Amino acid sequence: MIHHKLIMATVATYSDEFFSSRNISYPTGASLAFSPYITALYLTIYAPLWFCIVFGNLLVIRAFVYDRGLRHAKYYLLVSLSVTDLMTGCVALPCIIISRLVVSPRTCLASTRFFFFLPTLIFCLSSITHLIFIAIDR
Repeated sequence: MIHHKLIMATVATYSDEFFSSRNISYPTGASLAFSPYITALYLTIYAPLWFCIVFGNLLVIRAFVYDRGLRHAKYYLLVSLSVTDLMTGCVALPCIIISRLVVSPRTCLASTRFFFFLPTLIFCLSSITHLIFIAIDR
């Protein structure tokens, strides 16, 4: 236990010396991570993707709600997958775009950056779980 504390104290001392010797400053405002042209290209790629995700999943949900022939137990997993993918498009994709394009203390600090990726992690794991259950069900 003493050996562990000694190593941790040594690491803390060296890391404090490393960061205190550097002139590290965090930006107070937000700015773009890339040039305006790269940002426009990035958004040009993600805008149709977002539209297809939202529109396609809304069509699946609408078909399930309005067509009584689709209201069988075997289609509930597909609708649940569609809702999860809709949430991925509406919540997770904007969080990823913001964290990728905007440089600010909120998007760049290690303590807050995780919260931008958390919705993506949750919804993607949920989508994969739905796909596994659909494959097992078929």
